[in-house]
Amino acid sequence: YGSDSIIPINLATNTPGTPIPIGNGPWGIAITPDGSKEYVNINRDNNVTPITLATNTPGTPIPVGNSPRGIAITPDGSMAYVTNSDDNSVTPINLVTNTPGTPIPLWISPKRIAITPDGSMAYVTSTVSKIVIPIDLATNTPCTPIPVGSTPQWISITPDGATAYVCAY
Repeated sequence: YGSDSIIPINLATNTPGTPIPIGNGPWGIAITPDGSKEYVNINRDNNVTPITLATNTPGTPIPVGNSPRGIAITPDGSMAYVTNSDDNSVTPINLVTNTPGTPIPLWISPKRIAITPDGSMAYVTSTVSKIVIPIDLATNTPCTPIPVGSTPQWISITPDGATAYVCAY
């Protein structure tokens, strides 16, 4: 976040590579299922920047809402969903064209997002509201929120799609 770069790590040797300058405050990151690109939330620039992994070259930034935090990519690699913490929304991004769609309005301060293995639903943590918000991705419609009683931050979904786990503090 402070260095305004992404650092690749070679996992065979556990050594860092050359930092990739990316923008003002990189925050969240997701890699496409085919491994060809990564998409990085640039928190203070309010965009998402694609990086071609074969060359570690950043592409044209994609505008999203204010303070993008979480990002998740659908299992088929066609869409990304970005939480906009200061706009109380999620921006869908078409990854074929790298264009943003209409933001999905949500409750206060959405932070992180996870998508089910079948790509049908996203689940978003809202720290201030102390809820998890399901989103039907076929219609980009928020569903009934799930109260969790604590301040949810991170979320992950099991590979079978049966359970989501939320880190709360």
